[in-house]
This record gives sequence, C-alpha cells and structure tokens, in this order.
Amino acid sequence: MSRSPNCFVPRSHALIAALFSSACLELMKMLFGLYIKQFTTYNLVYGTFASFPIFLMWLYLCWVLILAGAVLSASLSYWHGNGWRWDNHHGTRFEQAVQILAALARAHQNGEVLHIDQLRRKVELGIDATQQLLEQMTAKQWVESTRDGEWILACSSERISLLTVFELVVSPLNSEVDSGLESHLELARSALDLSLADYLLDSQPASSAVSIAISGNSPI
Repeated sequence: MSRSPNCFVPRSHALIAALFSSACLELMKMLFGLYIKQFTTYNLVYGTFASFPIFLMWLYLCWVLILAGAVLSASLSYWHGNGWRWDNHHGTRFEQAVQILAALARAHQNGEVLHIDQLRRKVELGIDATQQLLEQMTAKQWVESTRDGEWILACSSERISLLTVFELVVSPLNSEVDSGLESHLELARSALDLSLADYLLDSQPASSAVSIAISGNSPI
C-alpha cells in the first residue's frame, strides 16, 4: 500500500528530485564499483564477512541520496519569486500568516477557492511553511480545506483580529510576572487591535475597498 507525502508536492518538483536522485544513484554505482575494485583490503580484514560492511555502506549511501532528493523537492517551492528570502530578509511568521489570510479573503471576495500551490505562489512562501500556518489557522476555525487540497476562509474577516493572529503564530502579548513590560505589551496589543477586514480596507485602493468591506461583513 503506497503512502502519500505529508503535504502537497508539485509534480514538477517531484520529477526534478527524482531525476536528480536517479542520476546521482547511477553515478554512485559506477564510483562505488571502482572503489570496491581498488580497495581489496575488505577481504583481508573481514574474510568471508567482507560483503556485510560493503552492503551497509551501499545501504547508507542509497539512503543519503533518497533523503537528498526529498530535501531538494521540499526546497524547490522556495525558489518561486521571493520565497527564498522570507527567513532572513522578507518578513516574519506574523506577516506570512496575515498575507495568507488576506489572499484567502480576496479569493472569497472573487468567489474563488485556492489550491495550496496557488496560495503559496501568491504569498511567495514555501509549501511546508504555508501548510504549517494553515494547520494552525484551521485549529482556530479561520480556514478550511476541501478534499482536493483547496483552501477557503471559514469565517468573516471581521472576526479575525491581527492581535489573535500575532498571538497564534508568534507569542501571547501578556506577562504573568511583574517584569515592568505590562505597559509596553498593552501598547502592542492596542496597535494590533484591528480586524482583518479593516486591514484589507487600509491596504487596498479605494476602488476595491467597498467590495472587500461587503464581503468581510457577510458570513460565509
């Protein structure tokens, strides 16, 4: 019985990784054969058991190539647009989460549903990071997925505040000890006390603001 990957993998990425692993496997077979022919000390050291360490070495190298192909497949989605820049230069987890919610809200406004591959391209983020954030949002019942791997906004954008998004993906803005940070945390909470619908209104041109507000106020 075959098992599917833990998350969606584009066919082109899987094909590239498969070709890479196959080419490396063929090259390894050739080099490994030359190595065994040149170094005959295995028979002198291990005698009749010489084939056992050779088999273990071959098994280890095969698994290294298989895992390298899996890593390559998982990494390719970051090379679309600016996805590769997110970690160090292009935003935070909070910004990623807000952009995902904004993309889903705009898709809802247009009567569309977004496959995870379309969604990660819109926000220029890797598939694994997009999937992880979507799973966190699903637990809050903000988003839902279909059987075909498509995602929709599961509640009104008026009911999602930037503060709750921040506290979900970053850290709660409160303090359980007397650290002197209470006033600063309260300022941060006040600054983020904005709904997703209001954020979209502020970030969109006036021509589309009215339609976004209407879709945000209507339940899904």
